[in-house]
Amino acid sequence: MPLFDHYMSLAAFAYILSALFFAAVRWFHVCQPYQKQVDYYFPGRRVVVVFNLLTLITFPYVLWPSSPDAWLLVKSYFPLTQFFAAAVLIYRYFGSMKNWIKWKHLATIIALPLAIMLMVLFFNALSQDCPWGEKGHHYLSVVSIVLGLCASAFTYLSLRRLMMWLKQQKESDYFSNPDDFPSSYARKMLYIPVFFFIIIWAVFFSDSRLAMAALHLFYVVFNLCFLITILHSKREKSPFEWEEEKREDEQGKSSDFDNTSEEATVMENCPSSGNKEKKGNVGIDEEKIALIVKEIRAFVEERSQYLNPHLTIADVAENCGYGRTYVSRVLTNEMGGFFHYVNTLRLQYASKYRDEHPYATQDEVATASGFSSRQAFYAVSKRMG
Repeated sequence: MPLFDHYMSLAAFAYILSALFFAAVRWFHVCQPYQKQVDYYFPGRRVVVVFNLLTLITFPYVLWPSSPDAWLLVKSYFPLTQFFAAAVLIYRYFGSMKNWIKWKHLATIIALPLAIMLMVLFFNALSQDCPWGEKGHHYLSVVSIVLGLCASAFTYLSLRRLMMWLKQQKESDYFSNPDDFPSSYARKMLYIPVFFFIIIWAVFFSDSRLAMAALHLFYVVFNLCFLITILHSKREKSPFEWEEEKREDEQGKSSDFDNTSEEATVMENCPSSGNKEKKGNVGIDEEKIALIVKEIRAFVEERSQYLNPHLTIADVAENCGYGRTYVSRVLTNEMGGFFHYVNTLRLQYASKYRDEHPYATQDEVATASGFSSRQAFYAVSKRMG
């Protein structure tokens, strides 16, 4: 094997090893305190493991770097997998926070031809003799481009969806904690697929094995850096104790917070709960409004759901048995809005908790009161004046 081919082979092999190392660490190692709820803290864990293991499919290029069929395989591998992987990770990580599962149908439709094409390229590279000749080799290259563009379009759709979620997070009342959706992390993720789109297609159309070796080495560094950044979850503290209290409450055990004594105070602090004109409750009669308010209070207050730091308006709607539009409208016009209503309860609980536990740290007060962090507690306090 010529010396140049040795270098190409070593670069590809280094990339595969880095991907396997990434997959092994991501699968077998989980830092404390994330081990109790791995799927919550790392919703994209299985996805990154699968796609990193998929690099093994490029091994024929390590063995025969001068083979045209092995070259077509490794050249097509990146546009066929990396764009699709980026889109799936965006939907799996951020989409799970928004309870958005429609993407799975589209992902399945796109994944099938991509998987078939990879298998065709892999077995073609193993045979080292394309059964369709040069014309077939050309057709495989064209199909790879078309499917790669489809995967790129899927990534584009995922980025648009992520931008929409960021806008919703800024403007809407969906989450009860300001940092429940990792907005800063999401904004960083917007740029990575764009960067890889440029360099992957540049390497593909340059048809340069030297450029491919540079891409392989770049991925080695990127894999190690990316692994370090995702070892710590970007999600906030998960309510382990809250889940236990919720189960106990559902079994009829008493709550640790007397809601009846606080109910009048809570509604006084909700500026919309008084004699504000109910302009937004169009199409809902007064009797239904009263029933929805009762169901909301029963779920959020009586069952202490406001202590769940990851409570969303979708959770309230689902457990109240009414549509989210109705619940959102009633919360806005009768109770000051979802964010205001829930965090009013949390701030009151925090005040009571601080009085009962004078030596508690601010972190303890915040997490005990349903805030995802001390920073979230400060942000809510400032926002609510």
